[in-house]
Amino acid sequence: MKYLLLLIPLFIGCSVTKEKSEYQSLLDYEGKYEYVDNTTLELKVSAMDTTLYAVIDNAKYPLKFIALDSFIDMQGSSVIFERDNSNKVINYKTDGHEFKLLTRAIDKSNMFPRKELFDNPENYVYKQPIETDDGLLTGNLDDEFKNPKLIVDMVKETIKGNFPDVHSILIYKNNTLVLE
Repeated sequence: MKYLLLLIPLFIGCSVTKEKSEYQSLLDYEGKYEYVDNTTLELKVSAMDTTLYAVIDNAKYPLKFIALDSFIDMQGSSVIFERDNSNKVINYKTDGHEFKLLTRAIDKSNMFPRKELFDNPENYVYKQPIETDDGLLTGNLDDEFKNPKLIVDMVKETIKGNFPDVHSILIYKNNTLVLE
């Protein structure tokens, strides 16, 4: 009888939940949607910061999660998603307008700066830019700055996604390109 009592808590504690992660839940909203003046926007989730972004002309605008299917944009307007009978997102409403989901097929490559370093930003190693025939001379970060580690750290933070609107970094100092 002792053994049976010890096993019951083990079975109760080992139940498996089937809830989606926060990131997986946000994937429900991804896709290309209608937008104002017969244009489109894309909604994309960043795995780096688990945020849903409206991407318009390559600029990213975060949507703040409020509750299931409810967000607020940067201007403070409500963005409310609607679902069909099978629980799939079909459109969103904001400021009295409704915008339909056009397709779920989107390119997410611009959501991941330095994708090869995405999981290991600490692996970033500075390399002097390659000199090309564009008329720009290149230089070395170490020669131009007293503490280049601060700049390397900034690049790593950008790779981590801490600056989601930064798509590239160029530093031009003393007539030379030292970081690209």
